Amino acid sequence: MNKKSQKMNVKISKALENIKTKKPLVLGITNNVTINDCTNAVLAIGATAGMGDDVSDIADFAEVCQSLVINLGKVNELQIKLIKESCEVADKNNTPIIIDPVGVSITKTRQTLIKYLIKNYKVSCIRGNMSEIKAIGDLMNITQDSTKGAVGVDVNDEDMISENNLIENGKIVMEIAKNLDMTIVASGPIDLISNGNEVYSINNGDEMMSLITGSGCMLTTIVGAYSSVNDAFIGAIGATAHMGLAGEKSSQYVKNNDLGTGTFRTMLIDYLYKISVENLENESNIEKII
Repeated sequence: MNKKSQKMNVKISKALENIKTKKPLVLGITNNVTINDCTNAVLAIGATAGMGDDVSDIADFAEVCQSLVINLGKVNELQIKLIKESCEVADKNNTPIIIDPVGVSITKTRQTLIKYLIKNYKVSCIRGNMSEIKAIGDLMNITQDSTKGAVGVDVNDEDMISENNLIENGKIVMEIAKNLDMTIVASGPIDLISNGNEVYSINNGDEMMSLITGSGCMLTTIVGAYSSVNDAFIGAIGATAHMGLAGEKSSQYVKNNDLGTGTFRTMLIDYLYKISVENLENESNIEKII
């Protein structure tokens, strides 16, 4: 581990300490497929979760939360109204706004919404797979035809982050982060995170994470928790490493006991809870690549 990576590991371990000490409230507007998992993930790492789905009280929730997480996994007219109203309040209060652009490369509704949110509010972080991140780059005229499109809401095989395309994808992520003036997280077998000035890769996690619904949604909500009481860039790196380590340990438990994906899903919450400050500092596989 190089000195820069060691320093980052120390920073993210302190970021987790901040969560456990301050217990921030994370307001999530997410899809009803993964809302329970997202809530439990936030609670597991030491934060507090609130999930809003009614126009009558969303502004009050947004007024008191320490971060706002927007998930586009299942949008409708009501949810779009909730998103805009909560973003108005969060933006006014300088509350971090974190967006998961699920399906942004597929539907016009989501593309219109994500452009509106980026142009009208101070978004702290966008977390998605590489197909979604590239789609946003194209949508905002930063990149040109860089994506082949997602497969449903999943990443296209050609956009899968690997050692072979790490630097190439890292440059794309950094360019989008720089132009949008926010932190960008591109998740995959290797995760890429940039604030527009530098790029870090995180090589924690396990392929079993892609076999359950909601692991990406959970990560975005955890990014919201970390970003609520830490710098957005440090928070995104800490959240991604935390989730990756929990995935590794859950997978090892399942394999050692000859179990399956149902147990993996349960153990993922358990290990999100069990990951310690020391785990983050000593076991996170983080590298500055640009």
